[in-house]
Amino acid sequence: MKKKQFSVSIMIPTYNRAEMLEKALLSLNELDYPKNKYEVIVVNDGSTDNTQEIVKKTAKKVSYKLRYLFQKNKKLSAARNLAIKNSSKEIMVSIDDDMIFPRTWLKKLLKPLKDDKTGAVGGPSIAPKFASFFQRAVDHCMTTSFVGTGGMIGTTKKSFVKYYPRGGNMAVKKSVLDKVGLFDEKFIPAEEIDLDKRIERAGYNLALAKDAVVWHMPRASLKGFLKQIYSRGVMKVQFTRRYKESFEFLYFAPMIGVLGLIFIIVSSFFSKFLFHSFLFLILVYLLILFIDSLIALKRIKDFRVIFIVPFLMFLQHFTYGLGTLAALFKKSQ
Repeated sequence: MKKKQFSVSIMIPTYNRAEMLEKALLSLNELDYPKNKYEVIVVNDGSTDNTQEIVKKTAKKVSYKLRYLFQKNKKLSAARNLAIKNSSKEIMVSIDDDMIFPRTWLKKLLKPLKDDKTGAVGGPSIAPKFASFFQRAVDHCMTTSFVGTGGMIGTTKKSFVKYYPRGGNMAVKKSVLDKVGLFDEKFIPAEEIDLDKRIERAGYNLALAKDAVVWHMPRASLKGFLKQIYSRGVMKVQFTRRYKESFEFLYFAPMIGVLGLIFIIVSSFFSKFLFHSFLFLILVYLLILFIDSLIALKRIKDFRVIFIVPFLMFLQHFTYGLGTLAALFKKSQ
């Protein structure tokens, strides 16, 4: 007797990235999942490029049902919500338009949802080998490094914090969404873990499917990398304000580091002890970053990572800390 397979809507919000979108759509056609059991809903968030034409052209090449929706530029959460409102499937899967998908990805992602107590599940997003050197270095800092993530992304063996599924590789039962509501379109950029928390409060478990990996292109520029990191710092403050019981020290460790660095630098002018303490802490921190760069070298196999990873990791910690610090002075949403 065959096991029951879920009916699935895979939603892809997109904005002016037609070329990347086409690759993602073609990749989804290779999934090892019955074509009559899943559909793909593209939500064009007001693009000015040829997104609509690309979707029409691709629809003729794929075997699954490809649907197209359009909205004026209302951002990511509104696009996801539009897809959810237009779906009657059992499972809503949220992905990004710049991803490539292994054949077995969907089956692996959906497996934990066979448990009635599980409301949502997420999987890791990792840079493909064909990504640029800079992108792979960024991916190490933001995704695969324990020093960079503390384990919160779900890609490391150990974790200091609770895992929450992220919208780039996430599946939620439609029946659960009917109970807890959709993405909060005003709670940006913490809308994904806000939904996770509401699911958890409703009595459901959140799961991590470690083997449900997707290939995702990281930020290709330093500016884009820093902007994303800053937003993550802001997000953690917003999330903790709304759900005070979810406070975890690690979220605020970079901010404490930024304040401590400023304090020690200023104080070192007045105290030799503090100056020497400052030097010792800096040396320990640099040693940790160097060891982490050797771990990156093993994976990326490019000696340049020994120089760029410590630099990017410092910027990541510092920028994240600035984001949390700035968010503390903003009104809660």
